Amino acid sequence: MPRIQRAVLGAVAASGARLVVLDTLYPYGETGGAVMTEDTPWKATSRKGRMRAELNEAYLAAHREGRARVVLGRSADFVGPGVLNSTLADAVLPGAPTGGEVLGPGDIDLPHRYTAVGDVAAGLATLANARTATDACGTCRPRPP
Repeated sequence: MPRIQRAVLGAVAASGARLVVLDTLYPYGETGGAVMTEDTPWKATSRKGRMRAELNEAYLAAHREGRARVVLGRSADFVGPGVLNSTLADAVLPGAPTGGEVLGPGDIDLPHRYTAVGDVAAGLATLANARTATDACGTCRPRPP
């Protein structure tokens, strides 16, 4: 992934385009049920989370140093038409329509939010088109329940 990222950042720098990266919540790590915000510290403990945090830091460094215009958009798990690879689609949805087994992803006693895929797309479009964006991080927040 780092080699691909360097190539993408190089192309973005050469073209002057703004790179909008859809990222995960993995860099935050476990929060013990605390709500995640842009200010939540990155405390990833998994290999995947640490890798995502390193990639994010490289994106943010390129932005801070003026080498590339980068915006990170984060989202909770997706739900919606065409979303087939998500915790909800993989664990809950297959069994629900047939009365089969429905799995609860993660700790069912902790709240878990999902973001509608259309809301993610709208959030990324907003980040891409914001002419006054000075921040390099945004969150595609789920709608309140």
